[in-house]
Order: sequence, then C-alpha cells, then structure tokens
Amino acid sequence: MLIMEENRNRNEVIGAADMPYFNSLASKYVDTTSWEGVGPSSLADYLAVISGSTQGVTENPTGISFPGVPTLGSQLSEAGIPWRAYMEDMPTVESEVAESGEYVKRHNPFAYFPGTNGPNVIPGSEFAPDLAEGKLPPFVWYTPNLINDGHDGTNAEVDSSLESIVPAVQASAWYKEGGIIIITWDESNAPPDVIPTVVVSGEGSGTSFTAKGNHYGTLAAIEDLYGLPLLGDAAHATPLLIPGATGKEVTPPTVETKAASLLTQTSATLNATVNPNGREVTKCELEYGTTTSYGSIASCTLLPGSGTSPVAVSTSVADLVANTTYHFRILATNFGG
Repeated sequence: MLIMEENRNRNEVIGAADMPYFNSLASKYVDTTSWEGVGPSSLADYLAVISGSTQGVTENPTGISFPGVPTLGSQLSEAGIPWRAYMEDMPTVESEVAESGEYVKRHNPFAYFPGTNGPNVIPGSEFAPDLAEGKLPPFVWYTPNLINDGHDGTNAEVDSSLESIVPAVQASAWYKEGGIIIITWDESNAPPDVIPTVVVSGEGSGTSFTAKGNHYGTLAAIEDLYGLPLLGDAAHATPLLIPGATGKEVTPPTVETKAASLLTQTSATLNATVNPNGREVTKCELEYGTTTSYGSIASCTLLPGSGTSPVAVSTSVADLVANTTYHFRILATNFGG
C-alpha cells in the first residue's frame, strides 16, 4: 500500500509536534533520511512513481495523456495481480474530471494513462468498506484529498487522516499476512529537497534507512516485491528498503571473459560480456596483471545497461610490458551484487 502526501520537507515532519502519530510510525518502522522527489512539479512526481518517468512534464496540466505507456497499474494487471487506487473525494470510477471538491486530477497519476485508468481507479469512499469486508487487493494506492494530504491542510490534519487509516489497516488480515504500507510525500517545499518516507511492515524494526534515493527507488521496490520488470528510471534506482519483503530477488550480473584483441607489444583491448540480469549495472571494470592477483584496473568503455542478454564490453590498456604473460578478468555489479 502506498499513501501519497503533499509538499513537505522531511524536517517539517520528522520531529514535528503536530504530527505525533506519523512520528510514532517513523520511530518504530523504517524511516528514510535521504529520500527525494524527482520532478519539477507535483504531477511529474506522481507520474514518476507509477511509470518510472516524469514523461517530460514540468507543470501540472490536466488535459494531457500518455496512451500506450506502461505503468505499475498495467504491469500488475498483465501479471494477474489485483490492485486498486483509491482517490479521496473523486466523484466516479475512472474519472477524468480536473477538480471535484477537494479532489484534483493532478494527484491521480493513473488518470493520465488511458491503459491504466479503468475500473481499478475508484473513489476513496470505497476504501473503508473494502477494508472492513476483507476485500483489499494485494496492491493498494491511496491519495488523500487536498486537506488530508497537506496541500491545503495542516500537519495536524495530515496526521489525523493517517491515524484514521493506518491502524485499521494494521489490524486487518491484509496487513497481518504480509501487507506493507509506504507513506511518502510528492516533493519538498524548499531545499534541501528531502521528503519524509516511512515503510510500515510487520512488528517494526526501528531502522533508519540512510541510502540516498527517490521516487524511482520506491517504484523499484514495489516492482521487485511483485516480481515485475523495472520501468524506466526504476532500473537505475536504489530500491526503497522493505524489511522482510519476499518479492523478486535481484540477481547479480553474469559475466564472461573473452579473448583479448588488437594486441601489440605494449597494448591490448580486453574483452568480456556482461548480462545485467534486468538491473542497471553500476560498475563494470576489467582487472589485469602478471599474476592472478591482477593489480591494475581499467573501467569498461561503456556500461552494459539493464537488459537481460549478454552485452559486449571492453577496455583498452597501453601499459603492458613486452614478452610478458598477463591475466585479466571482468567485474560487474548491480544492486543485487
């Protein structure tokens, strides 16, 4: 479950006297210290969380759409995983209205993707009955209205809204059977651009997650959890920490050294292949030396990306000694190792 709030810097929320309930969650569960938004506008951040891209959006228009673009919603549907996005105060199922009461379309990213905005995108009034009747699907998105998300409301109103939702979810079979609640904000009000983000799961771990990350890492963590391919910039992201998650395990790259080429007395091109196994390769190096302890390192000319097939990589070295035997090997890492 992901709950998206509005327009707060982490230091406006963490430790704030008017948000005691949220801070109790931050103390007990996973509290990030360096999580950020990614977009120049609120809508851009919402789009990024479900599609892995801001889609080039820089403001908050309501008349645009992105047909054919995959999203977290379309991925879940294609994988046969039930999901629902609850929009507080939205007037009808799969609504495209720009505003209605305290509801605004720009806080409903699913409405911008025709392939996703369907019967799973529903008014928030259906959340409580679904929860009470044990009908929450495996993935849940919840957007509060403009007051309860803090856009037009106070910290205290955000805190009260969360306290009206989260304890009931935690008391449900959905949560007790492994449900996870991510509470995050779209963007910071001002530098430093660090947003509050807390992951509520299990009995709590009291963990401070200090890795630097952003909305793409939130998407990556959710996609990993459900065994889905990583969309867009999620493939490059540090995943959000979700303790006890039993979703898709990230596989380290598969590597193979190939024969050297363009040999001269003092230079050579060292060749290899790297299969990223679906996660962005963050380091690619060739070690070489006169023994199997190597001793010298040269970076690959190009990183092999995030695909699922072997990619040829190489580097040129020009510090070899004539008539000497050399050994070399390829080293590559992604977030799986």
